[in-house]
Amino acid sequence: MLAKEKPETFIEKCLRDVSCISKIDEYIDAFHEGGFTGEIHEFLGMTPKEYEMFLHSESALLLIVYNRKKKPDVIRGRGTLSTTIIKGSGSESSRSRSKSSAKKISR
Repeated sequence: MLAKEKPETFIEKCLRDVSCISKIDEYIDAFHEGGFTGEIHEFLGMTPKEYEMFLHSESALLLIVYNRKKKPDVIRGRGTLSTTIIKGSGSESSRSRSKSSAKKISR
C-alpha cells in the first residue's frame, strides 16, 4: 500500500512563489473549516516559534520565508529565527550607531 502524499504547506508554496504570502488568510480559513487534525502551525508549515512571530506581526511572514531560503538549518532547531534575522541584516549595529549618534546630537 502506497503512503498518501502530504499536501504542500503554505510556507512550502511561498518558498516557490513569495507572492503566495498575501494568501495567508485563505490558508487560515481552510484550517478552521476542518479536515486537519494537527496544530495550525503544522498546517501552515511553520515551527511553533515562527507561528508565534507571525501572531505578533504579519510582516514576519516575509522574514520567515527569507530565512527558510537562506538559513534552512535555523528551521531544524539549530538557532533562532530572530537572531538570524538580526545577524543577517546588520540592523542591530545600525540601531546601536543611531542611538549613540542621537546622544551626541542632544548634548
